[in-house]
Amino acid sequence: YKFIFAAAFLLIVGISLYLYLPIRASQNPAFNWGNPQSWESFKGHVLRQQYNDLHLTWQSFFNAKKWPLVNSFFGEIIDQFTLVGLLIIFLGFIANYFRSKKIFWLLLGIFLSNGPLIILLRTADYNEMNDFFFRVYYLPALLIAAIWLAWGLKFLLATAFKAGQKMNHLVNIGLKLLLIVFLLILPTAFIFNNYQDNNLSDFELLADWSRGFLLSLEKNAMVSLYDDEPALDNIIFSLTYQQTVRGLRPDVKLVNFSGIRGNYYLPLGISKEEIMGLKEKEIRLLVAERVWQYTQNNGRQPLYVLFSLSGTITKKLTTRSNGFAYRVYENLAAAKKAPTAPLPPMNIRNLEDPNLRYNLFYSDLLSDYYFAQTSYYLENGEKDLSGENLLKAIDYDTSPFSFNYQAFIEHRALWNGEKLKNNKK
Repeated sequence: YKFIFAAAFLLIVGISLYLYLPIRASQNPAFNWGNPQSWESFKGHVLRQQYNDLHLTWQSFFNAKKWPLVNSFFGEIIDQFTLVGLLIIFLGFIANYFRSKKIFWLLLGIFLSNGPLIILLRTADYNEMNDFFFRVYYLPALLIAAIWLAWGLKFLLATAFKAGQKMNHLVNIGLKLLLIVFLLILPTAFIFNNYQDNNLSDFELLADWSRGFLLSLEKNAMVSLYDDEPALDNIIFSLTYQQTVRGLRPDVKLVNFSGIRGNYYLPLGISKEEIMGLKEKEIRLLVAERVWQYTQNNGRQPLYVLFSLSGTITKKLTTRSNGFAYRVYENLAAAKKAPTAPLPPMNIRNLEDPNLRYNLFYSDLLSDYYFAQTSYYLENGEKDLSGENLLKAIDYDTSPFSFNYQAFIEHRALWNGEKLKNNKK
């Protein structure tokens, strides 16, 4: 009973860190994810109800479409520790079992819970985006693998030292030196293999893009931050950082619908029942129209969205790009009559970084940026530049021919006075 009560006490102490959330949320912070002040919002935030991805059934748990994620989990261990490191981890795994079974089962439980088990518990199937996102969940498992790595190195050292005692003095010293060199090679190899990917000291793309985005907007503008993942995370966090920390363009209202209450929160009155059964494309358009209605009823401030709108996909609204975002107008005539927005200075660094193609967060952001450039040049009669940027947008898009691509094609047809074939809208 003493053990049970002690364990329960330590559990309560551990989860008591969550109490910081409602305390801090009640102090009107600049960035408030989930606004966990009430019991319901607090519970929803801690239990990740925003993501709605833990509806466990036997069918979802044993879904064969998840197994590629399990394979990727073990592949991630090889990527992090190399094949040599994996062999040493296996030695440590075996040594741990024979030296201390209690610790072994504890470590194995943590390892499996933060790897295969968390994959099987979630409802998501394998796709490239989930494969990329899930890696953050593996960090505790990688920590356990590092402990087994240390245990394996200890086993190798103990075995070598014991064997060295039976050899002559020079061979013994040589064996020890060889082991020391080996121990130094492993972390050194990690540094050389991974330093370039982890050194972001000169990476300014996101800072430059977010600064250019805010500076491109009209005074007292409102921005509807609703777009596809994974670009949306970079968009929300970088723009909020520029406003909150850098104090850039405080006049701009960033309207957010992802549960993160930043400098402006706008209740649109969209119920779950209203969007149930709608496609993502239709939800985006519904949100854009509701925000537009709000701006028209409250000062008619300029409204910007993150994708093209056109009369072929929404009944009335049209957009015009400024190279970063899309200004919303009530119809095509108003959009064409509006003066051309001056293209902001193109001083975005790291645009040509080849590693960005393999990072979903940045490749999708670049795709959105090039789509905005594509629309800008189209609307200003520079078809060659529009075509060049369209190819870049498709090249970087994490899901080629996605909603943003379709929205641009329809916008281009509307802008050029063309008719789309097989368009049922």
